[in-house]
Amino acid sequence: MFPDFAKYWADRLGTPASSLVKLKGGINNFVYRCGVKRYWVIKGYPSIQSNFRDGLQAEVDFLKYSELVAPGYTPKLISVDKLRRCVVLEYIHGTPFADKICPPDYAVKSAVEFFRKLNSPNTSSQIIQLQAVEGFMSISEHLLNIQNRIERMQVAHIPNAYKTDAELFLDKLYKDYECITSKIEHILSVGYISDSITKSQLCISPSDFGFHNAIQTDIGIRFYDFEFAGWDDPAKAAADFILQPRVPVLIKISPLIDALPLHLRHQTIHRLGVLLPILKLKWIAIILSTLNPARLSQIIALNGDSQIDSLISERFDNAQAFIKANEDISI
Repeated sequence: MFPDFAKYWADRLGTPASSLVKLKGGINNFVYRCGVKRYWVIKGYPSIQSNFRDGLQAEVDFLKYSELVAPGYTPKLISVDKLRRCVVLEYIHGTPFADKICPPDYAVKSAVEFFRKLNSPNTSSQIIQLQAVEGFMSISEHLLNIQNRIERMQVAHIPNAYKTDAELFLDKLYKDYECITSKIEHILSVGYISDSITKSQLCISPSDFGFHNAIQTDIGIRFYDFEFAGWDDPAKAAADFILQPRVPVLIKISPLIDALPLHLRHQTIHRLGVLLPILKLKWIAIILSTLNPARLSQIIALNGDSQIDSLISERFDNAQAFIKANEDISI
């Protein structure tokens, strides 16, 4: 059974609803391919809740902007349906990057060039209106975000076979958070870096930027999924690019720094050294989000109840692998 927005647009595009195929989306969106000889992507977004940003607007703004300043790097935006909260996009034929395998150098260079083009012109403020998701302007906000994530975690809902491991992970998260917070408070108090940056020091970020959201095609690398895009701390964008665990970019110094405008590079290098260990801890919390009962319920609804044991086991294995791969990142 397909949602009404997908069936409506399949009909508008002159293709039968039977041609609809669910693509791999996430908790925050619903993605379908439709077509027989020619294909399109129909992407739906949840309703906007009070005080929440609009992922549909963020994606539309970003796609319009990237088509203007970096054509060829993203799918073409064909139609926007605000009534049904969906967009129709060009379908990109190509090969996804394999999970857990580092992308080749040419792919990293392509991502860096895309980021450079996004941050070169002066037209961004006229098109990009929204802040990137969790694009905090202060280090204190990042720490508070991690604290909130950890406080929502517990082990009572975890199957008995995994409870001991869950308790060990949660205990480590608390201890690492307290240790990092103490060190950051000292760094800020001595003035090594400022807690906050100004709006003039932000960059345009695709957010959730990496090769898990990219396709290899005959004409180059194409990137997709921009509902989290917007204005961001350049140090956060640079850190997340090398920390993102699904298709890891195992480079010690983020290559995105050299793609920033000259006036942002110096501040970003200093800030990156402080944000990396903070965001490393955040990524561990994201991987271990099954310890949050509400989040686990969402994941189960998406994947099916029967997979709960394998899902938790996989998340714990991924967390352990991520910790090991990034053990040299510390304050």
